Amino acid sequence: MDEGSVFFRNDSYVWYDITEVDLRNEKEGAPEMIIVPVIFGFIFLLGIIGNTLVMIVIGRIKSRRSRSITNIFIVNLSIADLSFLLFCVPFQATIYSLPEWVFGAFFCKFVHYFVMVSMLVSIFTLVAMSIDRYIAVVHSKRSPCIRNKKNAFIGVTTIWVLSFVFAIPVAQHQTLTSHREAPNSSFCWEEWADTTTKQTYKVTILIIGYLLPLVLITWCYAKVLYHLHKKVKNMSRKSKRSKKKTAQTVLLVVAVFLICWMPHHIIAMWAEFGAFPLNDTSFAFRIISHCLAYGNSCINPILYAFLSENFRKACQQVFTCKFLFPPPPEEKVNRTVLNVLLEKAGGLQTPCRGDWLSSEPQFRSSAPAPRPREVLETVDFVAPEERVMFRTCEREKDHVVFQMGTADPERALAVAKLVFSYLLSPTTRDRTVERGLYKQILRTLVKGVSKPVTCKIRILPSLEDTIRLVQRIERTGVAAIAVHGRQKEERPQHPVHCDVIKAVAEAVSIPVIANGGSQDCIKVHSDIEAFRAATGASAVMLARAAMWNPSIFRRDGPLPLEQVIGEYIRYAIRYDNHTFNTKYCLCQMLREKLESPQGKKLHSAQSHREICEAFDSVEYYKETTAMLEARSAAEARRHHTDDQLEDTDVTTMTVRFDRQVQRPLDRFFRSTVTVANKKYRSTAWDKSKKLAEQTAAIVCLRTLGLPEGRIGEEESNLVKKRKREEKTECSGSAESAEESGHAANKRNHVLSTPESEVPR
Repeated sequence: MDEGSVFFRNDSYVWYDITEVDLRNEKEGAPEMIIVPVIFGFIFLLGIIGNTLVMIVIGRIKSRRSRSITNIFIVNLSIADLSFLLFCVPFQATIYSLPEWVFGAFFCKFVHYFVMVSMLVSIFTLVAMSIDRYIAVVHSKRSPCIRNKKNAFIGVTTIWVLSFVFAIPVAQHQTLTSHREAPNSSFCWEEWADTTTKQTYKVTILIIGYLLPLVLITWCYAKVLYHLHKKVKNMSRKSKRSKKKTAQTVLLVVAVFLICWMPHHIIAMWAEFGAFPLNDTSFAFRIISHCLAYGNSCINPILYAFLSENFRKACQQVFTCKFLFPPPPEEKVNRTVLNVLLEKAGGLQTPCRGDWLSSEPQFRSSAPAPRPREVLETVDFVAPEERVMFRTCEREKDHVVFQMGTADPERALAVAKLVFSYLLSPTTRDRTVERGLYKQILRTLVKGVSKPVTCKIRILPSLEDTIRLVQRIERTGVAAIAVHGRQKEERPQHPVHCDVIKAVAEAVSIPVIANGGSQDCIKVHSDIEAFRAATGASAVMLARAAMWNPSIFRRDGPLPLEQVIGEYIRYAIRYDNHTFNTKYCLCQMLREKLESPQGKKLHSAQSHREICEAFDSVEYYKETTAMLEARSAAEARRHHTDDQLEDTDVTTMTVRFDRQVQRPLDRFFRSTVTVANKKYRSTAWDKSKKLAEQTAAIVCLRTLGLPEGRIGEEESNLVKKRKREEKTECSGSAESAEESGHAANKRNHVLSTPESEVPR
């Protein structure tokens, strides 16, 4: 650019060479007259879209969280950046493309005044957000008293008032004037009567609009990083990744603010206190400074909104544009795999609107979601109502077979893939034989998963039908088939049909697993091989015998029951097994001893502590509970600061509510049976209403001396044992006869009662 007359317009230090040659170049069209407006237009569109999107998303989320403290500052920042882009970029582009100011005297003052206001509001809001993060993380205990909506609105109001006040000199000294070299043109120029006053104002803007905010932002985020490094020790891998990401984000925020506004203030100070060169290099540097300053308003929505996982979830809810806003990674959301699988199977209900800071998927399916537990070192399969359906650990990974029953092939495949990483192999049950869906389900599973797939059935009334069914199942490609040697209507007291299992084993080429011999055939380890030989099967599946004493698989003989029970209780407490699951297994082990004092304590136990009291394991319970609580507290401390950085509007504390009256954690029931105006009820709580009604009925039957069980069935071993004990307690035959007569009278009395009342 040749030397010529120079003047400044719009405080932009844009020079024009108004020699005859340059006037001819302007008519022909200089390159910057096209390139600069195009660049500014791209920045303008990007910033408008980003900031508008932020305000729409936060505005459309109808929840209390949408009006949180962080969101208040984010919306204020978007409004300021949007105003800065609207009032600065279009008018600044005209300076490069038009020879004079064409918008009149009012807009000359108003535009430049509001540009300064919006610039200061944007910078002050960035400072307020850094201070807000500092208080939330470093002073988390006092943050609820400071970080509230009232103070947030006061802060936003103060920011705007200060910005309007500091920008007043711009409106006072911005005037519409002409130049001696172009007397017929109007230029929006900044005129100051006193140069010292102008320089003082420029230095003040530099301090309050750049240097002081830069120091405050750097100091606040440095304290946050120092607090994280000092407080969080012995971090897990996930916490280390989160901390590293936080540090990168903090450094990015500081670097963006430093780089975007530094050229603008360098040129401003250079022009006021030095001789700013007028050449092509300085002209390009001035354009770059404009682009960086405007670009800061485009980058702010990305830094403070789009990098947030919660904001991306909100965009999915508001716009349902998953291809623009991908979901968070698997390591952050435990249900991601389940969501994809159930969505394909039609079992996932994605919410359309809701709280974007807590937008967990809503399930209408019954498939549990796996959740890693860092404290227990387990994998929990959790039902939609947050109930743990099944818990496993690394120790059990290669020893668990997952059994399911379903009538939906796609759902069966989804569930099988869900548990693929945790369990040995899936197996299905024959609940869908009548509907003919088993072939489709099995073929879908065999093709969909790489683990071995087996199928378990009960024998049919006809041997020929059973063999035909097994042969059809074999053609689906299953690895093996388990055959329970009883029909659907038969119960454990009925004999197992070993001959049918043997006929099935001879009819197919795949391995056959014999099941159903626990009650009659298998008492010790040697009986397992005898049962396998009698059925001609390749393997044996045990259920009841394994529950009665899991050490039945030892070739050296079973361990003492007391030792097995003690090890099982310690195992259940270590991994926080469900209390009723533990209680059920222990009842299966005790069997005949349930009527003993220890068995009665177990039957009335409602927690693991009460179970340990029944088996003299209270000390182990206390030690293990203390260990798990300490580990849980340490894990909570590790994730506490990460959660605060992700969502600074949530105040967290490690608080436990101690009830004065301890109630069971689950829903328990007790029922009352009324017969002949007399009420009968069990002192123990049951897991369901049906069980509660049955136990109340048993109390009534025992009191009245009636036999327990179904009509026509033999009495169980427990009933026989109880009657033997009652006979032993009787002193003589006369008393026994009298008691029998009394029982008969009671029986006749009950039979004459028209109905019984079972209140809920």
